Amino acid sequence: MKYPKLMYIFFCLTFFIAVFSCKTTEKSTITESEPEITVPISSEPTKPAVKPEKKENLELEFANKLKNLLAKNKLDDALKLFNTYDASVTGTENMQNLKLSILISKNDFETAKNLANELETKYPKNTDTLFAQSLLAAVDNNDSKKTSYLKKIISLEPNNTQALLQLGEDSYFNRNYTTATKYYANVIALEPKNEDAHIGLAKVAYMQGDFEKATNSAETVIAINPKNAEAYATLARINFEENKGLQAIQNVDKAIKLDNTVMSYYLDKGSYCIRAGRKNDALAAYNKVIQNEPTNYIAYIYRAGLHDDLGKKDAAIADYTKILELYPDYYFAAEGLGVLYFEKGEYEKARLSFIQALEKASHNSYYALMATVCYYQLGNPKAGQAFMNKYLPYINRSTNEEEYFLSRLFVDNTAESDVSNRIGKVQDMTKRYRMKFYLAKFYELVRESKTAEKLYEEISECKYPGFFEYRLVEAELKKRGLAPKTKT
Repeated sequence: MKYPKLMYIFFCLTFFIAVFSCKTTEKSTITESEPEITVPISSEPTKPAVKPEKKENLELEFANKLKNLLAKNKLDDALKLFNTYDASVTGTENMQNLKLSILISKNDFETAKNLANELETKYPKNTDTLFAQSLLAAVDNNDSKKTSYLKKIISLEPNNTQALLQLGEDSYFNRNYTTATKYYANVIALEPKNEDAHIGLAKVAYMQGDFEKATNSAETVIAINPKNAEAYATLARINFEENKGLQAIQNVDKAIKLDNTVMSYYLDKGSYCIRAGRKNDALAAYNKVIQNEPTNYIAYIYRAGLHDDLGKKDAAIADYTKILELYPDYYFAAEGLGVLYFEKGEYEKARLSFIQALEKASHNSYYALMATVCYYQLGNPKAGQAFMNKYLPYINRSTNEEEYFLSRLFVDNTAESDVSNRIGKVQDMTKRYRMKFYLAKFYELVRESKTAEKLYEEISECKYPGFFEYRLVEAELKKRGLAPKTKT
């Protein structure tokens, strides 16, 4: 949900100033000139009665001072300014709505809610107040209340493009693309050059896979405003989906040049550069995000994988550790840590990492198996047997019978032939390869058998490995001076 930007407040103020400037000019042609009025800003101002003929000058003066403070982003001073003028100047319907917008921009939501409720009671049909109420409802994650306010605005002003556009945005984020398209189209019918509405249509078409239509909408925005950064960023995403990597990078670079404060552009660039093989450029993009948004866990996720891919294992470990600090529920970070520590032979750290992952994904028996293998690698098979014995009841035998017997193998240390036969009947090839890895580990650590090497080679036949155990297979083959079969 987009909160009111200061640009919107400037627009309101500029309009207000223009109106009163015209009124003052008209009055000056038929009245004697008045001496300039200067109202000092103090903590406890006096508020004398304001003569009607002077009120418009004060309103204009107040609006100009307010505009100057907002231009410098001095929101606190702007709010204090309201206390230095008479209520006949600051207490008008328009000025109070401006104050409400400033409070929301300042994220002072509690004060804003009180003022909004007061204003709605006084002016139940003021659409600026109602729009502010929709924003405050969004702050409370009250979608139904927010939508109700927006629709009330439309009932009062059917052509209110601000409300129509927000309804379109909400429909888009709720994946109701048909409704979103309707609202965006309504806005464009009223304002053919509304850039946000055209961007909205581009995003909808992109999500629906209509890249030609999405491109046309994005290019329409660029034709209207060649400096619209979001249009270039949207075009870059379309390019990326169409496997036009170079164009994607060029367009996202244009977006960044126009607005280098939007960190999502850098995240996008990182993805584009990775596909293009420009890993150092991708790393620079992720570094930029983390530099500006140190708590952006998404950037750490991307950078951790890239560091790992670049062979910077310690940097990857640091990133995964940071991810778990910022977003503890992201158990894939714990998985990544477990794999990296396992590769380094730091089995105790690996064990703790896999247990951490298991705590967030108790259904994943592979994490339990890895923790058990770590116990065995540490030369403590009894602890491994005890750990796995406690985990066995969590495995649903009716749906994961093969995993149950494979896990039980590390408790009883018998019946490996039966487990091998069961694995051989598994139809899902990825699952079969993964289970073979743990069977290989059993032969390696318990039986000290050459069968382990044979199983590692069989697993290396996998052409499209998408499971973390595969890289551990490659490491085991490398120890034995062997190459994966898919690479021979």
